Amino acid sequence: MAARDEEEMRAIVAEDPLQVNGCTAYWIFEFQLNQDSEAGGRLMNYFFGEFPAASS
Repeated sequence: MAARDEEEMRAIVAEDPLQVNGCTAYWIFEFQLNQDSEAGGRLMNYFFGEFPAASS
């Protein structure tokens, strides 16, 4: 799930039927990459890009 901020994420989770009925719990992690660095771009590509094919 993606949200603009923690408050929006908590509102989304609060409407989840599994959460409402006590069947699940969520951990919310927030991170911010330094987009000015070359490494920041590589991390974004790694996390949001396609998975490489498995080697046989």
